[in-house]
Amino acid sequence: MLNVPVELKNILKNDRPPLTASPSHKTLKLYFPSLNYTITNDKIKGETFSLTESICQQDNLAFGSCESSQLKVTVANIDFDLSGQVMIASQIINGIYTIPIGTFTVKSCERQNNRWFRDIVAYDNMKKFDVDVSDWYNGLFPTGNETYTLAQFRALLLAYFNIEEDTSNLPLPNDNMVVEKTIEPTQISGRDVLQACEEINGNFGHMGRDGKFKHIVLQPGYGLYPSETLYPSDDLFPVDENDTSYVHESIIDETIGRPMYKEVKFEEYTVKEIDKLIVRSEEDDIGAIAGTGSNTYIIQGNFLVFGKTADE
Repeated sequence: MLNVPVELKNILKNDRPPLTASPSHKTLKLYFPSLNYTITNDKIKGETFSLTESICQQDNLAFGSCESSQLKVTVANIDFDLSGQVMIASQIINGIYTIPIGTFTVKSCERQNNRWFRDIVAYDNMKKFDVDVSDWYNGLFPTGNETYTLAQFRALLLAYFNIEEDTSNLPLPNDNMVVEKTIEPTQISGRDVLQACEEINGNFGHMGRDGKFKHIVLQPGYGLYPSETLYPSDDLFPVDENDTSYVHESIIDETIGRPMYKEVKFEEYTVKEIDKLIVRSEEDDIGAIAGTGSNTYIIQGNFLVFGKTADE
């Protein structure tokens, strides 16, 4: 979580008429450390910057997803190709405050037909995991009898890619689970291994603004809502829409008020609480079951739990 000064928050919250006489000055800075080269507003085409982030891009929510963030921007009068270069993006407010946007690697830097502009497409360090790590995995189990905790196994994977882990949410619920050698892969993606680790703990992997690997835990949404199964009672009352007593304040960074956002989409349905879990190796496998509810979540094909007993 970024430690943003209160003064900066107030500047951004009030950065519109009539709350301020003039908007704050914002400079987009793209720094390429290996080239010692910087691109700022004078070479950036207006209204072309976009940053796309997601914890899960699938139609149905899949715990463990580790999505890569994408940055796009059009720059002018750049005579050389920046593809493959590491780019540190930030925004400078009023020449005083610097807001980190993230560290990215340029995937493409194509010149437009007019040859004056180049379209930069870059991704964060999550893309680094899209390589084969079968040699790394097999190397962790030279005799086949080695064991690690899930936390140790994940830390070794991150260290292999030289990625630092954000420890603010640690330990995770199942970090003490024993990891043994369960497969003999000739090819396996680092992202698949990382997602298997995150799925076991019911959270999502994300690269933070500081370049660290973060674990995102969803906020609980408990509360009383209209229902045919709830009847008037002397000691039962609806939860007020402004009541956030059930929310973990420790993982909330900032509340975004209505005047601060440009657009929001709303769909009128309530997501049911997951009250049953099935862990299985494949679709026809009975697997292990926890819970007796009706809204079931299924963990299937996660190699980290192959061979474990139902109790485990």
